[in-house]
Amino acid sequence: MLLLGSVLVPLPSSAIPADGDVNGDGQVDAADALLILRIVQGYLVPGAEQEERADIAPVGQAPENPVSVNPADAMLMNRAMDGVDVDGDGLDTQGENAIGSSPFLDDTDGDGHPDPSDPDPLQFSPPAIPSVIRIADGVNDITLTWEVPAGEVCFYRLHRYGTDGEYEFATIDAVGTSYVDTEVSPDPVYFYWLQAVNCRGQEAEFVNCDFTDPENQALWLTGARGPIANPWFSAVGSTGQIELSWEESTDPAVTGYYVWLSPTPVPLGETTGLVQQATVNGRENTSHTIPGLGAGTYYVRVTAFSSVAAESRLDSARQLAVEVQ
Repeated sequence: MLLLGSVLVPLPSSAIPADGDVNGDGQVDAADALLILRIVQGYLVPGAEQEERADIAPVGQAPENPVSVNPADAMLMNRAMDGVDVDGDGLDTQGENAIGSSPFLDDTDGDGHPDPSDPDPLQFSPPAIPSVIRIADGVNDITLTWEVPAGEVCFYRLHRYGTDGEYEFATIDAVGTSYVDTEVSPDPVYFYWLQAVNCRGQEAEFVNCDFTDPENQALWLTGARGPIANPWFSAVGSTGQIELSWEESTDPAVTGYYVWLSPTPVPLGETTGLVQQATVNGRENTSHTIPGLGAGTYYVRVTAFSSVAAESRLDSARQLAVEVQ
């Protein structure tokens, strides 16, 4: 038996006979309509008694098969459910009909985007851009992690460009949320873009490949082989200052961080123009404020250093463009 919470919608007895009670709960309601749809879609195989109950009206039935289960039966019940949100997607039946989506499915086209937020609930949409992507430099490799994006994901395509002029890509199974790139040389800085692809071959939005644009860091991640991973940080500009905060390094050898600043754009993968603004001692200290700045756009990076005189790479560090008032 399938019930949808406590939603009960009696149907006019003159239009629907009592055998519309598909689930046998004594009510002809939205739960019965959902059962009908599941039978029509092949999710349920009704027995003779169930099929007789599901045959709620003569609408759309073939004369040679007077006992049938078809979409017309479900639609007949649909018309009696205005004001009810059967699938719990935030739209009542009338609202569903207005956008052409199904009142029985919160994601009519099955693309992972709920109908109320789907730009086209009847057309399969590509997945969104993966979120919360992180990158970490390693001595022999580079590691990326991410969170699963909205929409159906069949696999990921990882694009990689290097300052050595090389381009490579890797295919990652949809169950994965991390990738360790071991095919990296010691010197180049690499630019990564992770693109989700659904099982129909539709790709998430692709991005601008202009690495000289420092604001592109929101889309492209920079990484390289290095002794220490660069901190992942955020920066907020206000009147005359920039406030930075970063994630504490997991490397026990790290003893502090350097904060870098440039008043002019610095191409990703390069360092020209960046000036060290502060030394923050202590691995557990993860914030700093740069005061006394004039209005304008500044470019900031944060690197780490260790007790064994090793530093993370400035050329592969994350860079943010920050507006100061």
